[in-house]
Amino acid sequence: MRRRTLICAAGFAAIAAAVFAGYWFTRPHPRIDGATLWQIQPGMTEQQVIDIIGAPPGNYGLGHGEMETWTELMKILIEGPKPRPWSEEQPVRLTIVKDWLGPDQGIRVHFDLEGKVASAEIHAVWREYESHYDMLLVWCRLRDRKPRPVFVSN
Repeated sequence: MRRRTLICAAGFAAIAAAVFAGYWFTRPHPRIDGATLWQIQPGMTEQQVIDIIGAPPGNYGLGHGEMETWTELMKILIEGPKPRPWSEEQPVRLTIVKDWLGPDQGIRVHFDLEGKVASAEIHAVWREYESHYDMLLVWCRLRDRKPRPVFVSN
């Protein structure tokens, strides 16, 4: 009886390891960094951007992630507001925004209505978990969730 239990446990562990390895090796590993950003040029199609990054738009980090674009708000507060997009100096430019979120950085690409790149930028990414171990501790309620940074203005 004990031998049968050990064999079943070993079989279960082997299957779990095979599933994890299959997941790890078949998932996309996009290149989301500054060097990739410099390769994205205005006028490229979305498929060309996907070929450069190595994956379609999506979240490729651990757990939920959000781009920290509050740095733009800080720049506005320090340098002063820029002209509004609907002013006479700058015509309205509608874009479709697509995000690629990596473990610690994210690339945001703005596509015009024709599907061509209008602009691209890189931002830091906030994540709930630092590692798989951290995720396990939060799930087991042994550690609190990482607080989301909040920008407070006066």
